[in-house]
Amino acid sequence: MATTSFNSHQDGMKHASKEQVLSLLGSDTESENIQNLLSNIIEAKCNIAGSAEVIKRFNQIGNQKKDMKIPIEDISLIGFDEKQLILSFNEEGTDDLAFTATGIYSFSTDFLDILFHMSKFSGYCFKMNETDLLRENLEYLLDNTTGRTKQYRFINGIGKNEDDMYLRAITSEQYRNYDNNIVLYLALVSMHNYSKSMATKVYIEKAYITDSSLDLTLKLDEKIKLNSDFSIEVGINITNSEIREGAVLFEFIYTINDNNGMKSTAIGDNVVKIQHNNRSETVHSKMAKLLDLKIYTDGIIDGINVANLATKLDENVLFSIFNKFSRSKALEKATKSKLEQLHKDEIASNTLNIIELFDKLEKLNTSVDDKTYLQKKFNDFITKGFK
Repeated sequence: MATTSFNSHQDGMKHASKEQVLSLLGSDTESENIQNLLSNIIEAKCNIAGSAEVIKRFNQIGNQKKDMKIPIEDISLIGFDEKQLILSFNEEGTDDLAFTATGIYSFSTDFLDILFHMSKFSGYCFKMNETDLLRENLEYLLDNTTGRTKQYRFINGIGKNEDDMYLRAITSEQYRNYDNNIVLYLALVSMHNYSKSMATKVYIEKAYITDSSLDLTLKLDEKIKLNSDFSIEVGINITNSEIREGAVLFEFIYTINDNNGMKSTAIGDNVVKIQHNNRSETVHSKMAKLLDLKIYTDGIIDGINVANLATKLDENVLFSIFNKFSRSKALEKATKSKLEQLHKDEIASNTLNIIELFDKLEKLNTSVDDKTYLQKKFNDFITKGFK
């Protein structure tokens, strides 16, 4: 599957034209409703540096997606591709084969669990090389189960796999198609308007885009002094998943910098939360809350104990921080191993303040989800302390 990433250290911090921003919207009902309710950029250029490159990269995601409601009676097992299922789908109500598709990511586990509660059994069969046993049970269940219709997300391959079809997920039937193109449009137009109203420049710090997800950070291009040693940058972090249950989140994000070049980023409260079943009119009213960004900024500045930023963390505090990480069910096993090793290294030196510690944590090679978890924990430690 196609993925792309971008950060402000790369070239390409050009400003998109208003036509490029508008081109993100399609001809579907949700796009038309959003365009009618949220005024597009009227200036020739979008105020957000990096917007041209991010739109370009978004358009390079070439996977075509389609959601289809399919009854279980029209699904058969073809075989396995390692631990993924290969399924065939018949023309509705017939035995005529329409197409086949191979599971990717967590589809196969989710399919087996949602339909038959057998993901653990399948894991055992793959581990013990008993795929014939799994095939026998799954074929029996598919042949003898009726009345279960689910909505499936299909994605076509790209490049050498352009003739292949993949199963991405089982999706919600209540989904209202607030897809990445609409969310990116909302982010750029809303922050462009905020930039105008506050006479503040905005830039895209980073973007991570896949076939079905978006993680985008926009920052105000100014550093606010906390004292002679520390400054803060603020902005909005936008996340969306087209396949997971959940919401589009516009979260307050801030980065604390020190005079030695160390910095650490925290993700704070939700500024805007859009449920995937929200009406377009509701989305329009919620987006107005981005004008409250200054309130969040003032709140976090007032809430930071600047003296604590420079205080070296003693062994007990370090243990408390890393103990929370080790007990977390959200972090991947590989990330926990890296954190454990870092803990061992830093217990010996014991010379870090909170900014220096989380600067090291941000530089660990982790998944996007794990990095987000660490940034949210940094916000907790900054605002609530270490207990």
